[in-house]
Amino acid sequence: MRRLRRNDVSPREYYAEASRAVRVKAALARNADPNTIDAETAADTFGLNGDSRERLKRLFEQSDELQYSGAHNGSERISPENRRDVLELIEDLHV
Repeated sequence: MRRLRRNDVSPREYYAEASRAVRVKAALARNADPNTIDAETAADTFGLNGDSRERLKRLFEQSDELQYSGAHNGSERISPENRRDVLELIEDLHV
């Protein structure tokens, strides 16, 4: 979570760390391997529905897109609003 508060992280790193934080939180709640957690599993773990489920799904999609496509690797910045939205989403995940 500390890394998610830094401003000098590329979008690729930021979204990878954010999705990893969600995976770890869900894995701890399920007593599972974080690598087995996907967006749907995480959403189910935390009982998310509606808007929160969609936000979580977009977070995972953004992470995957940046990780595997190589698009937007480093020069762009994440807006403060997007950064706040991601942090708020992750901090609100509770079982």
